[in-house]
Amino acid sequence: MKTIRLFAAAALLIAATSALPAHAEVLVLEPTQSAVLPQGGGPETEVAFYFDLSSLPDDEGRVIDMAHLEWTPSDEAVDEAGAFTATEINASWTAEVAALEGLTSLAETRASKWRVEPSDFERTAGLVKLDLTELVTAWANEDRTNYGVRILSGVLSRIDAGNTLGNARLVIRYGYR
Repeated sequence: MKTIRLFAAAALLIAATSALPAHAEVLVLEPTQSAVLPQGGGPETEVAFYFDLSSLPDDEGRVIDMAHLEWTPSDEAVDEAGAFTATEINASWTAEVAALEGLTSLAETRASKWRVEPSDFERTAGLVKLDLTELVTAWANEDRTNYGVRILSGVLSRIDAGNTLGNARLVIRYGYR
């Protein structure tokens, strides 16, 4: 029985490590375009980001291990818990038009969520980190078209969002098998 458990544990370890790239590189991208969207029907602030992935190598065997949108959207501590959600944008847009008219084509399901507690602000200096690995992988593999992401927040003011659009980064860790 111990031999079977040992074999099963070894098989799980091999399976888990074979999915990881042998050597990892990190690519950090700034948004190519971004916009604070017009106030919708609710109190949430909406922001759109587009990141150009053309500098991500598309060589055979490339694996995206992690892709996070990292953004410090405010210098002020939040007074209440709040969430940031990312939703895929499904049509091309420009910052000028989106800022005036908003976006009309969004995915039905969210791509990622990040919850911020007031105590988190002190620990992370307000960093919001949304896991977009699945979405960025689909874009990079051309399974879906990259039109960017919309971020929705109930704790962020439109002014803070507009002042910090340039702080956003898409951090992609990738490697080769």
